[in-house]
Amino acid sequence: MSAKPKNQITDFSALSNAVAALGDAIQSRVAKREGLAQERDRVAALPMHRDDLIAAVDAWIDSARPIYLKHLQEVIAPRSRRADRPLPESRNGDFGLLGDAFKVGPFPILALLGPALKESLATMIKELPLDDGDALPAGERQELLASLDAQIESLDAELADLHRQAESAGLAPIRRRPTPEEVKALFANQSPTRPEDIALAAENLERSMNNEPPLKRQCPPPRRELILDKDLPNDF
Repeated sequence: MSAKPKNQITDFSALSNAVAALGDAIQSRVAKREGLAQERDRVAALPMHRDDLIAAVDAWIDSARPIYLKHLQEVIAPRSRRADRPLPESRNGDFGLLGDAFKVGPFPILALLGPALKESLATMIKELPLDDGDALPAGERQELLASLDAQIESLDAELADLHRQAESAGLAPIRRRPTPEEVKALFANQSPTRPEDIALAAENLERSMNNEPPLKRQCPPPRRELILDKDLPNDF
């Protein structure tokens, strides 16, 4: 006579340890992601390096040149076809060459005196008492931001995979909570003014991340009069 198989005993201790390890893995990645996101915000907010500031000013001056060239074409082209007529006397204005109504416009100055302006502005910008001791050159800033973004994206992928593992194992879904930058992005374009509306929007963001239907703002109950108008005395 064959022996009866023994009932298999579930190792709840091992199961509990596995669940705890999964929760720890998620929490550690969430904490690391939060640290990376804060570092990204710090790097993005660092002041411009003076060399980049000077380069930006130079680009702004250079942007005036094509605008003035187009204007100069419109002014000179008609004159070039009228060889029989000399240019107007200077006392009568510059016929739009540098400005109008005896006022010199900014584009001719920027276009014609660009090199001198760049040199002078660069010297003055270097002398300004700017608080830029921790400034980063643009190239280094972009490289650092790209590295931080890549690390955050990798952690997001790992977190999504851990959530899928938990669900496939039949564990209760681990609730996702929005990160500070996700909340910031939610209110980037327009933010409610009432505190209860802000709280509701943040709550619905979390619910959407967990595939839950959004909540609706509760409307105040209709006003109910204790004494109806028809029941009031005529002379009330």
